[in-house]
Amino acid sequence: MNQDKKIIGYRIQNPVEAHFIGQDEDGFFFYTDGTDEPPYPVDRSTAYRLAAEYFDSGLAQEGVYDDSRIEIVPVFAPVKTPLQNAASELGALLTSLTKRHGVKLDLTPEQIERQIAIELEAFGASR
Repeated sequence: MNQDKKIIGYRIQNPVEAHFIGQDEDGFFFYTDGTDEPPYPVDRSTAYRLAAEYFDSGLAQEGVYDDSRIEIVPVFAPVKTPLQNAASELGALLTSLTKRHGVKLDLTPEQIERQIAIELEAFGASR
């Protein structure tokens, strides 16, 4: 596994047709292409269960896509460094405290984290 990323879930993907297969809250299967939002990642056992349900439903044979070959693919999220984790936690704390005391910051949470990371490095913190 790549050391700078961690697996946060799995999706069902057709690598040939380049789309994802998902299931909505009513139990209906749907396809997404590159323009749609892909299905929310699920745990591995749920992904395999959904793939089996999809094949059992017969949609793989009668659909417009060739779904004879689908894969369960991992979804990765970047892993933060200790300095980034500290900046993130301090940013949330700063935002909470300023909000509680009625002080408005004209920065996004990402900008606050970036500025705190710079300040931590100035204090001698290392990545």
